[in-house]
Amino acid sequence: MPLVEYYQENGPGTYHKLTLLDRLSQFGLEGYWALLLGQKVPYKQPYVPSIKERETWGQIQQAFKAKALNAVGVKEALTLIRSPQFRWPTTLYTEQLFELSF
Repeated sequence: MPLVEYYQENGPGTYHKLTLLDRLSQFGLEGYWALLLGQKVPYKQPYVPSIKERETWGQIQQAFKAKALNAVGVKEALTLIRSPQFRWPTTLYTEQLFELSF
């Protein structure tokens, strides 16, 4: 299978995502990479991120950690939305609610 051959030669990555699989592939490239990584299929050229990439990834992790630490627990969230005073925001599905850049 060309996908497995590509993986063994290059390791997991998304650079050739649009050429390796049909865009309607059931699992997507990430799904196949997860399977191959989970099965510990060897590959020749492991990717080594640069210092800048490691720093960026660290910032992303810290941002998610900060959001998680400030999150509302399940019990508190259910109490809130079950309150008669609670109203769902009218813009819930029309606005971007999360910041996507770090």
